[in-house]
Amino acid sequence: DALPPAARRWMTRPAAAGVAPARVRDVDAAGERLLVVADNEVSVVDAADGRRVAHWPEARLVGAGVADTLRFIDRGNGALALASDGVGSEGMRSRLWLWRWVDGPAREIGDGNPVGALASTPDGRWIASGEGSRWREGDGGEWRLAGRAQLRLWDGQSGQVARTLPFDAPVEAVAFSPSGARLAARSGDAVVVFDTQRGDELGRFAVGPDEGRAPGGLVFAGESRLLAREPGGVRVWSLARDSSDRISLGTGPTALGVSPGGGHLLAFDDNGLRGLWSVADGQRLVEPVAGLAPVSAWMPGDGALLLLDGRELRQLRWSADALLAEGCRRAGGTLSDAEWARYLPDAEPPGACEGR
Repeated sequence: DALPPAARRWMTRPAAAGVAPARVRDVDAAGERLLVVADNEVSVVDAADGRRVAHWPEARLVGAGVADTLRFIDRGNGALALASDGVGSEGMRSRLWLWRWVDGPAREIGDGNPVGALASTPDGRWIASGEGSRWREGDGGEWRLAGRAQLRLWDGQSGQVARTLPFDAPVEAVAFSPSGARLAARSGDAVVVFDTQRGDELGRFAVGPDEGRAPGGLVFAGESRLLAREPGGVRVWSLARDSSDRISLGTGPTALGVSPGGGHLLAFDDNGLRGLWSVADGQRLVEPVAGLAPVSAWMPGDGALLLLDGRELRQLRWSADALLAEGCRRAGGTLSDAEWARYLPDAEPPGACEGR
């Protein structure tokens, strides 16, 4: 269920009868449903047989009928669509829709204010939008605020606004904690964390500017740590200690991901895997792997990585336990002392692979 959208899309496309791969915009967490776009329409399609589950006709979002953002929420039981367009000197204008097909047609819930970031809780109860943008006339013009800089919290069922929190600068990124109890927003040189239910501010910390729009620019690592990308690295903030540390990643835009338990940080870019680090102490656990440029990467658990490079899905084992289990599986039995000394010189030979 935790496969990233790119991996789920790659794995389920061949099974979707009659669906062109380029039309698939998202796959639900279970890999059972596809969000498919066609000429001015959106459909929810069964991934096994191509059967249409729900249909959104006349979905004239932007341009050729394809939204800037179109993705499942609530484990495939709803969808969000976001379409933005520039409007002369007024800057960007956005339209936001919530589609709960069991309850009826898609509903436009936005009011035109620019939306630059979206997030939802796993259960679909809450949706957050980071809003506001900047524009300028010509290359040398002064940057100005377009629309209202704010964070909005929406009821994921009704589409009603539950809370609006104003900011001084556009909100560039938003993220919920795994339980949905906390909501983080990045604006300017600061990240602010709120209690989702009450709206109380739980803390804030300074952070350098983000270098790009690669995935993972703001992400929770468990409930008590928050990771924010900044030039050359990641700022790791502990909400419990109200302090931050830094993990250096090198230069250039880098996509980030965290393990399910929040203990490990994964970084990759167009040149390959940057590495894997322990979030708790910043220790590098896996060195860079050049030449492997994953479209997406995923940690199903501690000890192994799944890397999707556009052609195949690869597995990279990195922990001693994972390597030992694989070695025993391939050997099919007991390893000799010579084999232990050669392949696992730092491990204590148990004399047999039983239980590994």
